[in-house]
Amino acid sequence: MYASLARRLYESNDVHEALRIIKELKKKLRDRIPSLEEVKALFPEIIFTDNITKQRGLVRYILARFDGQLSSAVPVDYEAMTIEHLASQSLIGTSGFTEDIVGQVGNLILVSGDLNQKLRNKMFSEKKQILQAANFPLPRDIAAASDWSPQNIISRTESMAVESYNELWKI
Repeated sequence: MYASLARRLYESNDVHEALRIIKELKKKLRDRIPSLEEVKALFPEIIFTDNITKQRGLVRYILARFDGQLSSAVPVDYEAMTIEHLASQSLIGTSGFTEDIVGQVGNLILVSGDLNQKLRNKMFSEKKQILQAANFPLPRDIAAASDWSPQNIISRTESMAVESYNELWKI
């Protein structure tokens, strides 16, 4: 579809024909926008753990976009940052923490390498204290949480899906 429209646009003879092709492209793109329910259903399938690394780039991109809303005007080198699991991967297999839950974007944040080393496999309450002491800009839902359960991860993942649909990538 895109190649065909690009070829037609390239071969167009006048501005009016080019505008018609561009309008057609815009309509076809709008028709392909997923619904909010589709986004909410698929967002939890974006997973990153030590064992599931296929979507690392996508996870990093998503987290950078969310972090960009929180951060100050100071430029951030997101490529130098590491992905931190709020509920540690060492919890996988305990108390409802499956790899699919621990790896969801709702459990992940981007931090510096130094900060990541300090956080390691600590419990959520300790991680939160370390992040606050480092003046790390915590998202409201994380800052308000006293503990971090599988339900917190699932809820945050869903709220991130809604926010990404309605604000970050609004089309």
